[in-house]
Amino acid sequence: MCKDCANFAKRQKGILNNRDFKKYFGGLEGEKLKKVPADYTPDHPGIEYLKHKSFLATHKPTDKQVVSEDFLDHCGRVFKALNPLDQFLNRSMDKPSYAYHNFTQRLAKNPPPFSPHFYLQLSRCDSDR
Repeated sequence: MCKDCANFAKRQKGILNNRDFKKYFGGLEGEKLKKVPADYTPDHPGIEYLKHKSFLATHKPTDKQVVSEDFLDHCGRVFKALNPLDQFLNRSMDKPSYAYHNFTQRLAKNPPPFSPHFYLQLSRCDSDR
């Protein structure tokens, strides 16, 4: 994984600087090492990625987005923006990628048993208490 993280610096422009990735996630989050990992120099081009203990990309939809009719489409766009990072991390760990794989096809075959309107109704009930 460390070797892949070092190579990730070369690909970061295509992944982390992607317009959609920045729009939905801003950048990578997560805990980092304070010191440079063994076998690497502080001037290594991928040193900031090598210091990461984990890679977190967080998206928090607004209440308005959650209750909108196109929320599932929004989720698809978010997963699509995350897909390059997901593929890189899964290739690095020799595991298949699941975050975006056939997302829209699976949704069409098995829609969730709830709607965004259900959540809106629940939040109204909770606020009445």
